[in-house]
Amino acid sequence: MTIDKEDNLIIVSQADTELSTLVQELKDNYASVKKANIILVLSASSTEIDEKLPMLVNASEEHKSAKKSFVLVSETLEYDHIPEGLSIAPTVQEAKDIIEMEEIERDLGL
Repeated sequence: MTIDKEDNLIIVSQADTELSTLVQELKDNYASVKKANIILVLSASSTEIDEKLPMLVNASEEHKSAKKSFVLVSETLEYDHIPEGLSIAPTVQEAKDIIEMEEIERDLGL
């Protein structure tokens, strides 16, 4: 797992970490990232991600309830299988664009 910080944004890359371990580490260290928008770059297979979607949805809902964005980046996921409310993008740049749009919506009170 690697963590990069940019302004009010944290990019967490899965690398060689198992997805369940990554999500658990994120939960364990949540206090240090809760004030930033999070991009979670996944390298796991779509099957593994599908199995862990409930954990990811819970993490996303918790973070979004704090008025921060949580976006998954994966090239392997099929958008048909993604639950509503979970933000996903194929690239980090597109994830940053989603976060920018969500921040504008929050600023406008939408």
